[in-house]
Amino acid sequence: MGGKDISFAEMREKLAGDLLLIFLALGLPIGLASTARTFGDGDTAWHVAVGQWIARHGQIPTTDPFSFTSLGKPWVAMEWPADLLFAGVFHLAGYAGLAAITAAAIMALNAIVLIYLRSRVGPIGLTLAIIGMDIVLSAFMLARPHVLVWPLLAAWTVLLAKSSETGRPPPLWSALLLTVWANLHGSFPMAAVIGGFLALDALIAVQWKALREWLIFAAVCLVAVCLQVNGLAGILQPFRVANLKTLHLIVEWLPTTTKNTPQFFGALLLVLGILLWRGVRIPIGRLLLLLTMLMLAFTQLRHQSWLAIVAAVLIPPLLGKRTEAKGNSLPVLAAAVPLLLVRALWPLTPPESVSNPRSLLAQIKGGSCLGIAHALQQKWVFDPKYGLMVSRRFHNTRPLTILDIPASMQADAVNLPDPETPVGARGVGEPPVGAGYGAVLNAIADAVGVEVFRRAPVTADIVLMSLENKKRMHEPLQAHV
Repeated sequence: MGGKDISFAEMREKLAGDLLLIFLALGLPIGLASTARTFGDGDTAWHVAVGQWIARHGQIPTTDPFSFTSLGKPWVAMEWPADLLFAGVFHLAGYAGLAAITAAAIMALNAIVLIYLRSRVGPIGLTLAIIGMDIVLSAFMLARPHVLVWPLLAAWTVLLAKSSETGRPPPLWSALLLTVWANLHGSFPMAAVIGGFLALDALIAVQWKALREWLIFAAVCLVAVCLQVNGLAGILQPFRVANLKTLHLIVEWLPTTTKNTPQFFGALLLVLGILLWRGVRIPIGRLLLLLTMLMLAFTQLRHQSWLAIVAAVLIPPLLGKRTEAKGNSLPVLAAAVPLLLVRALWPLTPPESVSNPRSLLAQIKGGSCLGIAHALQQKWVFDPKYGLMVSRRFHNTRPLTILDIPASMQADAVNLPDPETPVGARGVGEPPVGAGYGAVLNAIADAVGVEVFRRAPVTADIVLMSLENKKRMHEPLQAHV
């Protein structure tokens, strides 16, 4: 009887563990990747377009083939494998395929963290660690290459965390993770930060007796990073990007505040409170690593994701007790394959909407006002003899002021996809200028006739003189070169 009770208890525990695995490693990622948030960044279309270009030309671009202002200038395609993957799945399954790839990456991330923590913390700590990690990551769960790197980051951290316990470096083959990482995304320098601090813990644990082995492992890792298609330019590109003067214009490179990611601060305060309450002593290497990544996370939003994953791997084992892992996870994780196929085949169409409605409406109205000013009062006047600009001051070529702008302007997006772009995205920049310009000139032509003017701006004297003399009094302007 007692044996049956024990057997039943073990079976119940195994079932509970499998259900937890199904929820955290399979169901949760599918749900997170199937939201409209996954496609809330225009970079998804960019990566699809780059992948299509690579497939069409059979090479990785070394110069910019897309933009107008930088056409032909040197360009390092840091994420070319992800671009090819995105283009391929978009061709086969559209948005649903991109959602499936994103879900697969989150599944792999959660599974790696879960399998590592199963034998180190209890089910409650395990659940809190993964859900907390995903809450912080939710702000960055986009169909973009950085999501594909998350499982590599988790696997790399797990390998080094295990090595810090034994004092010996990971097997040399694990350096291949860095080769994939370096070709997939420009965040690969983060691997050196993680490796350096966790190697410090390992060396302290064995009193520096394994220093030679760790130096050999570091050398192999350096060679692995250098095995990338972009060569030296690819190795240096992350550092060049980090020093761009325009980074402050990109949201993900802005400093972290409670306004842009309140969930990060909530998770941070919760973790700090638990650590202080439990009086946890953190090994020096782990402590320096976590503090360094915390500093990076406060400096730039995008580093929150790296901190969340590393913290989910390193902190829970400091709080929990080792437990015996029950059962084999592979049969349960195998269910990911049919789930991902269903996700790829099940139609998914993100809502057709502008990515930033407030900025779109501001651009339409502001651009239209610029066009109205070109139609009515702003002009370039050159001296025909000396070729000097006469209208050099605002009183000669006056832009619209607050008194000239229409009191009521209505604008909206019609959400018609552009057939010339991979995912139908449209940009808005100069077109509103033509809209305001054309609307005013058409209104004047409708009121007084098309023969009254042949130049802009159409001022009152042009209209009155033409009407008084019953013929056009101003000829079209000649273009100057």
